[in-house]
Amino acid sequence: MITHYIYKISSFTNPELYFSKLSDYYNDLSRREILFLKTIHESFLFMRQINPSINSFSLCFRLLYDPHSKGKISFLYILSVKSKDKLVTDDSALNFYELLQNSFFEVEITKVSDNFSSQYLKPFTIKQTLSISRKIHEILLDTIFYNATDKNHYNDYSILHLSDFQKSSLLFDSFLNFLEMGKVPFVVDIVLQPLEINNYSKDLLSLLEQQILKCELFTQTSVSSFNSKLSGVFPTLREQAGLFQKAQSTLYYSLKNAGFAGKILFLSPVKIKPFVIESFANLVCSGGIKQFTDDSMLTKLLGNYEINQITNYSQEKHYFPRDSFKELNSKEKLSESYTIEQASCIFQLPRIGSSSMEGIEFKSWKYLKTRTHSENKAIILGQTRIENEYASVGMTRDDRRRHTYIIGQTGTGKTTLLKSMILSDIKNGEGLCVIDPHGDLYKEILENIPNERIKDVVLLDPTDHEFPVSLNLLEYQTESQRHFIIGEFVAILSKLIQDQYGLNNSGNFTGPIFYQHVKMNLLLVMSNKNKPGTLLDFYNVFQSSKYWKKWLPLEITDPLLTDWVNNVLPNSDYSKPGSEGISVGGYIASKFDQFIFDPILRNIFAQPKSTLNLDKIMDEGKILLVNLAKGELNEMSSRFLGMILLAKIQASIMKRATLKKEFRRDFYLYVDEFQNVATQNFLTLLSEGRKFRINLILANQFIEQIDPQIISAITGNVGTHICFRLGLKDAEIMKDNFYPFISKQELTNIPNWTAYISSLDNGQKAEPFTLETIQSTNNFPNNKEKVTNSSRALYAKDKKYVEELIKKSFEKIE
Repeated sequence: MITHYIYKISSFTNPELYFSKLSDYYNDLSRREILFLKTIHESFLFMRQINPSINSFSLCFRLLYDPHSKGKISFLYILSVKSKDKLVTDDSALNFYELLQNSFFEVEITKVSDNFSSQYLKPFTIKQTLSISRKIHEILLDTIFYNATDKNHYNDYSILHLSDFQKSSLLFDSFLNFLEMGKVPFVVDIVLQPLEINNYSKDLLSLLEQQILKCELFTQTSVSSFNSKLSGVFPTLREQAGLFQKAQSTLYYSLKNAGFAGKILFLSPVKIKPFVIESFANLVCSGGIKQFTDDSMLTKLLGNYEINQITNYSQEKHYFPRDSFKELNSKEKLSESYTIEQASCIFQLPRIGSSSMEGIEFKSWKYLKTRTHSENKAIILGQTRIENEYASVGMTRDDRRRHTYIIGQTGTGKTTLLKSMILSDIKNGEGLCVIDPHGDLYKEILENIPNERIKDVVLLDPTDHEFPVSLNLLEYQTESQRHFIIGEFVAILSKLIQDQYGLNNSGNFTGPIFYQHVKMNLLLVMSNKNKPGTLLDFYNVFQSSKYWKKWLPLEITDPLLTDWVNNVLPNSDYSKPGSEGISVGGYIASKFDQFIFDPILRNIFAQPKSTLNLDKIMDEGKILLVNLAKGELNEMSSRFLGMILLAKIQASIMKRATLKKEFRRDFYLYVDEFQNVATQNFLTLLSEGRKFRINLILANQFIEQIDPQIISAITGNVGTHICFRLGLKDAEIMKDNFYPFISKQELTNIPNWTAYISSLDNGQKAEPFTLETIQSTNNFPNNKEKVTNSSRALYAKDKKYVEELIKKSFEKIE
């Protein structure tokens, strides 16, 4: 039984991505082509030993040209196997496909499904078949005896010399131009079949042995016994005989160790125009790379070919040329026999220029394939191609605990990937938080909440003016949480001031005294754990001279705070104007008063009791969706809200240290444009999040947006990097994560909704591969209102009630 496996080249990758000079690329490609054929030959012999059911197999490189089809040109590899065991042939095909992929990284090769194989195997009815073969020259070693009448003596001094094809350095583009002129459909097949030393090839080797002997004898005896006066030419003729002896010996030992039977065939439904076949013959038979540069005689014999009409065409003999050896004489066998080096001259990857062709894409990036599949994966990221099939790409729960970083220019597919991951987590019953800076992702997730998870959704949406939730930053449970929150608020304030005035100028607006008053008054406002103050209370401390007395007597015994309320605050009148007419309180409060004057934020931060219990949200696997609403909030307010939320989340994470490891439920924190809300304390979350089961998924557009220290933490602590199309600067930084498989140029050229992923596989670093995002639809659009009403009922308060509550914060303190 003969089984054909067809593999199609769908794209070429620009070699200039990997080599500075094309000559270097062609030299490297030639080396790989020889190694590929050598491996094929050795694999065949090995498979024959362990699987006698494999009778034979052959390789065919097919160029199919159809000027009337949409994809005018197809480059195909056809593996043909004779075996009664289908499992064995399938295994052989898989090994061949992997060898193709590993040998020729510059092309994308996909398997043609059985449904489409006939259109490539038998594209038309064959009306004309031509062959290109190397020319065989009958060389007379004794040229002085050329006119002798003794034919026996003539045969003693003549050999058959096979013209070698040259390794072509010509580009395929010129030949494609000829195709456009011809407008004739045809197939070019370059077929190779491994040779074994058996009855098929013994007479060929015997012929070569005889010819080697003739050359050897000729170099040791006189040339012509009929004309001794011409003895002066003896050295030259002997030297030529020595060169032919070397060429014959090389051919003999090469065929004996690893040879191929081969054919070059032209097939067409109409008569093929001569210039088409001549142009192709010149392309594969000669290219200017001399194999015998030291000898003019052998060099002149290079690249000579013959074109012959074939009348007894047989498809089986077409794919298995060795099987016709028994019908050939020694001279004909010599013409169809190739060493590995000779075979690589014809069975080679087309040398393509920089122009794309109809049917073949010329790319500036390559598709990295993988064996990755979705079995036992906790989440589905997207899909990738394995052979010719699409397979899901997933990550295990443990690999996700090492965090994920997603980067790419706007519109390249980051949001699509995030949406797929989030919906997968929701479907799997996971707990998660999504911080969306723009609001679009937030709205799309709302339309995809399944019925069984409606009650799990918690919405923090400042645009829902009538039903604000409460998030009191200054509320805490433990002593360590209180000091963490104070430190985090100072970090938030410092970052906002630096971003507003510049790092070098921030010192003109703050200093040690400024931060001392901020920290100590925060400690004061947070001194009563059962009646925590709010950011509005903290603001009022700087606006009213006696407001700080609201927390007397102190509920905590902190010597620094005691000294502060006994000796500093009684002598500090924050409302008293300074020398420039500005009060100290006004100076300090001005750095964050815009967050208090914004009624949207004030209604969220000024409620003393938080309606969002982040501990409970994480431990019970709730779904917290946060809309930072840049469209309605100004840039600064949006960032402030995000940073406050992240600070509260980090404070809750610290509380998990008191839980046993087995009770720490995985919680997934998605932060888009995370650089806007990440302070220096974010470094702790990157390094310590894994042991607390807080798994980060961070996304942004440009690396230069991120603090250098955070970039270092991402490089050192993030297990999975996903890169969509990048700018050149970012590609320079990210390329090391994909070395040596991907260059920085490829990171700048990948299309939309396609990314390179460098990830872990069961905790071990895996080879990077190409990820394609999956477009998802809104499955539950009618649930949006149900989710909103459920969250309002559980976590929000009526706006009027909140405003009345806030008014009490402005009551005068006597």
